[in-house]
Amino acid sequence: MKDTELTRVWYIEDAWPDLMPLSMAPPYLFIPLYAQGGLLCADLETGEVLWRYEELFHPLSDAVYYDGRVYIQGIIPGGKVSLFCFTIEGAYAGSFNLENFEGAYPQAATRRIFIVGDTLIWSAYWGHVHSFDLSVPITELSPKELDPAPHHRILYSAAHDSDSVIVLGSSIVGIGDDIIFNYEVEGYPEVNKTIRLNRKTGAIVWEHDVKSHNFGEVDLLLIDEDRLLISGIQGWELIHPETRKSYWSIPEELLKSLTHPMVVGKTIYAVGAGAHPAIAGFSLATGIRTAAWNYEYGLWQPVREHKGIIYISGQDETLLYDTKKNVFIARDETHPGYSQQVNNPLKYKDLFIHFCDDIDVGGRVEALRMDYKR
Repeated sequence: MKDTELTRVWYIEDAWPDLMPLSMAPPYLFIPLYAQGGLLCADLETGEVLWRYEELFHPLSDAVYYDGRVYIQGIIPGGKVSLFCFTIEGAYAGSFNLENFEGAYPQAATRRIFIVGDTLIWSAYWGHVHSFDLSVPITELSPKELDPAPHHRILYSAAHDSDSVIVLGSSIVGIGDDIIFNYEVEGYPEVNKTIRLNRKTGAIVWEHDVKSHNFGEVDLLLIDEDRLLISGIQGWELIHPETRKSYWSIPEELLKSLTHPMVVGKTIYAVGAGAHPAIAGFSLATGIRTAAWNYEYGLWQPVREHKGIIYISGQDETLLYDTKKNVFIARDETHPGYSQQVNNPLKYKDLFIHFCDDIDVGGRVEALRMDYKR
């Protein structure tokens, strides 16, 4: 593996997403400001900061865009989990108090919120799936709390007769009017399920017993209309999203806690926080492992691919992995990543956008050109 120096196209200092993922709705980039307590919107092409809010709320999710407005979950002083709304031009359009609480965050998203059709969906702690109807007009735009009643409801509540915690996965897949999600009951793997239900009525379409539990950061991956990957840390299964026909499954002993699956050509790649393996590839057709490579620190972040090369935000360097040769081919130590929390590096055109662990400048998000030549 040789040293290289990637081209930095732009950077944004004093931007610390840390616990929450980066997200985008081209041409806009959204950075939850964990340390500063707010949200930043920038131009994906240039990195120009279009607007930012600080000391407004503690982010609890990524940000999503729908019909001219940006939504993000946060907690405000006084202990209220709220959904905050901004216009894409940067005007604060109010917040919706989802629930008063003490202690844990029962209505807060498990770090990610999703747009499915005209509905905002998130899975919350303690076994609830929430929906927020964005088709209902927000008639009053003012910097105060708005009434969530016309919009918000609990779409699904998991139940189990134990004191164990019911945990929902972090991914939600939308197919037409339906959504698909995972849940598990800690200590009771026999009841863990993947569920498909109608997001408008709440009617269950099907329930599927999963061959794994302990879901990872990307626990559902809709590859195409015929293939859905259920990705648990302790097992994978590829099924048909309509019929639930199982194509293949992979047990825990072959996965070694790999997460963040991504399809490149005819291969599914995933990374692992452990060093053995740090990245591995599996045949999309058979589930058989076709490649594996170790890295002493392990890998924490989702990876992005451009022209057959996978770009990885590593702990002390940006790494490049060649999917044709199935080896690490280069590294750039001048652009270290951040390993302590998953913050979702992005790909926009030929830009690799990730968070750098640079405390001296309050955290830095930067865009690197994905132009490495073999």
